[in-house]
Amino acid sequence: MIFLQQCHTSAGAASASGYASNHDWSAGIVLISVEETKGTQPDIWIGTIEISWSDEKAPTVFHPAFTVVTTWAASPEEFREKCVRRLESYAWKLLDVAQANPVPNEGEFSEEVEDMLARARTNPNAIIYDTFHSYPVM
Repeated sequence: MIFLQQCHTSAGAASASGYASNHDWSAGIVLISVEETKGTQPDIWIGTIEISWSDEKAPTVFHPAFTVVTTWAASPEEFREKCVRRLESYAWKLLDVAQANPVPNEGEFSEEVEDMLARARTNPNAIIYDTFHSYPVM
């Protein structure tokens, strides 16, 4: 796929400095390939994250856990930032993004993850977490 952007100016048009120009600028088309814009269009991403969480009974005691997340993102950085923002709303911390990638078209997932993906497809603002799996600190 190729994106087209048309640009033109006419003779005598003001230049960037604000002075009139006598140059004759002709109409042109700028071609931008998909490869150059890759990463700018959000896709649904799926990733495994490790977090530190606390419950209401012991808010100062943090527990490690991992979960699967689906959200719209255009890059690993955006995926991470969305996870951080959501977790911070619960006063939890992101410890690590173990793995995060755009969802493959031919991917096969569990029924629970397919449900998460279906919900994300209908809501571009969604950040959907799977079950949190806690583990003991040794």
